[in-house]
Amino acid sequence: MKTQIETLKLFFQAFKISLKNALMYPHHHPGFQHSIQNLTQRLQEVSRFFSPLIIKISPTSLRVNDFSLEGDTLYQELARFLHLRKIKSLTFIPGIEPKELSQLITTLSLPLRDYYRQEGLMPLLASGAFPHIQIEELDYSQLLKGEGEEIKDVWGYLLDESIKKEDNQLFREVEESFVKFISSLDLEKLIKDEEINLSLEKFFARLQEVNAPAYP
Repeated sequence: MKTQIETLKLFFQAFKISLKNALMYPHHHPGFQHSIQNLTQRLQEVSRFFSPLIIKISPTSLRVNDFSLEGDTLYQELARFLHLRKIKSLTFIPGIEPKELSQLITTLSLPLRDYYRQEGLMPLLASGAFPHIQIEELDYSQLLKGEGEEIKDVWGYLLDESIKKEDNQLFREVEESFVKFISSLDLEKLIKDEEINLSLEKFFARLQEVNAPAYP
């Protein structure tokens, strides 16, 4: 009989494989559907030990109920992936259907900017698409504390959100993370990336509007 830790690892391996297959195949493809079936089976096995299954996410590790999962590359990669998608915790309640897992995985696998633009998983949660899944989100400010690729992925999007919604508090948080954002870019990317340059134009224009401190 598998131990709790072995069962958890098999579940998270199936979770990662499902995410990869969602990137390669449309949701109706047999390759993706098979990975969802496997994920459903692994979740049922885990539920014998943990019911409900509560996964708490930090930037570098996962915690399942009383088990801290860290050090293994599998857990580190999934933790970072979910953290970047503003997920603080996921709870799987007994009775979950494969279609719920399929929708969850399909949405999580969207390009990060597209994921943010559709406001992540919360509209689906509100619509009743996940009767057996509970989701707790992070504040945007927690994402802006990231480094390297993480800050690059979220800074431009949050800038756009702060301007679109006229959210001065969010803009202040974006402004405070500006040095981190610039430091994360190499010169070649800064010169060639039109999207980044457009974000910078918006940023400095907004600075003038709110009379925030200027940057040299």
